[in-house]
Amino acid sequence: MILNLFVGTIVISLTVLIHTFGLIAITYVMSRLVALFRMHGRRSRVIAMITVVMGLFAVMTAEVWLWAGIYRLLGIFSDFETALYFSTITFSTSDMAMSCRLMAGACWRPWKASTAFC
Repeated sequence: MILNLFVGTIVISLTVLIHTFGLIAITYVMSRLVALFRMHGRRSRVIAMITVVMGLFAVMTAEVWLWAGIYRLLGIFSDFETALYFSTITFSTSDMAMSCRLMAGACWRPWKASTAFC
């Protein structure tokens, strides 16, 4: 169990790094776009907001794929599609009952909890 918690902590740290550098990149890109296109009007703000939201979506997608890759690498799931599905539903907390059925082993419970933190 200690090893699972340690690995979970490492993956959470990687998730935080992805999120941090992703937000830094989004902020940098937006400041460049605003300066380049002189985005100060109403429509420009809408375009800027859509760009930020899509950037956040890309960052979170990278995080979900990281967790899915780790699940597959550790052999928790037999195929990547199931690992990606599990990672997605636990990130969105949309179907926790399904996640419990997919990952029934008691030794992996700390992983389910770790994913829910992100």
